[in-house]
Order: sequence, then structure tokens, then C-alpha cells
Amino acid sequence: SSPALISRGASLSRSVRLLTDRLVDLSASNVKLRRRLDETTEEGMRHRRDLQVVRSELNDAQAKASELNGAVDELRNEMSEHRDERRRLSDRTIELEEMHRRAAARAESNER
Repeated sequence: SSPALISRGASLSRSVRLLTDRLVDLSASNVKLRRRLDETTEEGMRHRRDLQVVRSELNDAQAKASELNGAVDELRNEMSEHRDERRRLSDRTIELEEMHRRAAARAESNER
């Protein structure tokens, strides 16, 4: 019975050694995976911060665009008012020229 126990003990010893080696391999693999997870998490955080910066810049750009659109609308209104004023001045100039022409014709008629 003793040789059988020795053989069984040796077999168990080999199994323990193999399992221990496998455990060491798995531990090393686990360390690598944790390191990679940490790197990926850091990378994700960096991307999130970059995204926040981009969002902030986009919001600033949209606010600026809105401000510029308002300024463009104001300029359009001013241009429209100036066009209307030029039209009124042109009409008034035509009226005055016509009055001047009639006055000159009357003056010429009175001289005769």
C-alpha cells in the first residue's frame, strides 16, 4: 500500500506544481489585463476631456455665429433704410428739378 501512496503523492505533487504554474501564469496575465484596463480607462478619460473641450468650443462658435447673424440682420435693416432714404432723396431731387425747370420757364415767359 505504501508504494501506491507514494505514487499517488507524487501524482498529486505534479498536479499541484502544474496548477501553481498555471496560477502564476494567470496572475501575470491578470496584471497585464489590469494595466491595459487602466490605460484604456485613462485614454477614455482623455477622450472625454477632449470631447468636453470640443463641445465648449462648438458652443462658443455657435454663440459667436448667432451674434454675427444678429449683426448681419442689423446691417441688412440699415441698408434697407438707406435704400429707402436714397429713394426719397431721389424723388425729392426730381421734384425740385421739375420746380426749378417750371420756375425757369416762368421767368423766361415773364421776360418776354
